[in-house]
Amino acid sequence: MEFQNRRDWFSILGSTVIGLLTINSLSPLDNELSREIASNTVNLLFIFLGVGTLSLFLKKHYLMLSSFVACIALCQFIKDAQSNEFAYSCPSQETQVTIAHITLDQDNSSEIAIENIKEVNAELIAIQIPQQEQAGQLFDRFLAKTHPYFQKISHNKGLDILIYSKYPVSNLDTVSCNGNTNLAGSIFIDSIHGKLDFITGYLAQNQSGNTYVEAKNQLARLSSYLGEDKTQPLLAIGATRLASWSPEIQEFKIEHALNGSRRDLELGYADEYIFYSNHLECVKFDYVLDGKGVLGTYQFKERKEEVAPAYHTSTFVSKAIISALH
Repeated sequence: MEFQNRRDWFSILGSTVIGLLTINSLSPLDNELSREIASNTVNLLFIFLGVGTLSLFLKKHYLMLSSFVACIALCQFIKDAQSNEFAYSCPSQETQVTIAHITLDQDNSSEIAIENIKEVNAELIAIQIPQQEQAGQLFDRFLAKTHPYFQKISHNKGLDILIYSKYPVSNLDTVSCNGNTNLAGSIFIDSIHGKLDFITGYLAQNQSGNTYVEAKNQLARLSSYLGEDKTQPLLAIGATRLASWSPEIQEFKIEHALNGSRRDLELGYADEYIFYSNHLECVKFDYVLDGKGVLGTYQFKERKEEVAPAYHTSTFVSKAIISALH
């Protein structure tokens, strides 16, 4: 009897721990430990799945039930955090725009990156690289002909942001926060669709390790710059060390009605991201340069033409008869 009670207490304790970890993943506290645990939500999901399966064989029904319920909750949470869509949209006759975003560090070879970029057929290419004059000149040499519209900004984090576009670029502006500078602007698509706005969001890591605090401040600055206007198509392009389900990322996406481009289950940190507004649909999303960059294709949503109400012949005949009687 005493052994049975110990087993029951073990199941209750295990279920309590699982419940607390699940709640923390769904709504983490505002401290580094809680955020670190929440960033490993996918790992917790597989641990809970293993615990649930083991409990099934050991006939620990209470622990099994709590483990599988936690798995279901975390699966739904992660999927909703990335995108509301389960599949990419089918290509239509609408205009498509392909966006490439690449982040290189000191260990990456610019020559190898350029060879791969040349094979990327993108209308807009955003590159973040360490401040190296030679690297910038190499990109200019190979991309200037195909992407004549170019913009470069530098900030005191020792990084350059390069923008290459096939479309005319306008309304260029810089958005700064704590020495981290990002670029905003518009590309002119055509006379039908007008301009497509874009903003870069390279969320630099805080030197003290409080990544989420730094990201929160920077995203608040970007949100303040974008304002409440949601009438223009928008692409948010950048990189972060935060998981896609972190509260800071989710609040930014909700506030500006943005969607994530990924459709897979994110098993780790994916530095590069492209968020898009509801004016667009994601047709395709891939990784390039061995995971150093992403490539997304987006199309404008088809415009629904208003159909004039049909004027039936029977209605015309009825009115003619009535007129003749009078």
